[in-house]
Amino acid sequence: MLGELEYIKIIHNKSELKGTAYIEFSLGKYQNEHWKEDSIFIYDDMLAMRLAFVKYVKDFEDKGDIWGIHEIPKSQWLDVIKEIERFNALLESSIDYADFTSKTKDYDAYNLKEDYSIASVKHVEMSNDLIKWLNQNLLKHDYITFIGV
Repeated sequence: MLGELEYIKIIHNKSELKGTAYIEFSLGKYQNEHWKEDSIFIYDDMLAMRLAFVKYVKDFEDKGDIWGIHEIPKSQWLDVIKEIERFNALLESSIDYADFTSKTKDYDAYNLKEDYSIASVKHVEMSNDLIKWLNQNLLKHDYITFIGV
């Protein structure tokens, strides 16, 4: 797991990407472009807070998965942010993976199972970085597109 811990982060510079298994957060509505300079990226297996998207983004409900292009309006992002904060609170209040899973069955957080104390802290840091980026950019953009590639 220690090798995987390095992937629990937001990537702000696309030159740091290794391969194509990422979720891209792109400003505005989709413009037929991937891998934009002003996008941020999360390694796809590290998105333990998937439920936040499935639960609050209508497009995810309609398509049934996170893959593809999802143009998400500001109002839905605000709900997603609240759910990510709830997820973070569960991570922070749990002493280990068993404790975490005893508190919720909502989240698929298998990638936090090993080295929970380190992985959960890194995931909270990644989530907080995402929330900060979203809040800053939702001041200027009515949409942020989620691209599961």
